[in-house]
Amino acid sequence: MIRNLQVGSVALVVLTGLLIVVFFVVVAATNAIAVSVVVSMVAAGGVLAVLLALLAAIYIGTLFVAVSVISVTTIATVVAITIATGIYSICYYLYSPFLAMMQSSLQFLCL
Repeated sequence: MIRNLQVGSVALVVLTGLLIVVFFVVVAATNAIAVSVVVSMVAAGGVLAVLLALLAAIYIGTLFVAVSVISVTTIATVVAITIATGIYSICYYLYSPFLAMMQSSLQFLCL
């Protein structure tokens, strides 16, 4: 049974994971921009430079969609965990006196 489950600690773990994912996406986007600029500068023709710039824009748009989906999923998960933890806490605090009474009754019967 999980005891001492804090909503803040669960949210901290989830948001730390989100921060790591966003960091990797930012690094990937920066890498894509840098590679696109370097390849465009090296490219012999202007058409190739425009094509690579368009590909970089599509790649960055895809990364933006991925970040949006991950963020929405993370926020929904944090809300769901908060609600589940609250329900668990309410049930535990409501039924813990009853469970303690039942345990003491069982100990009395076993003597």
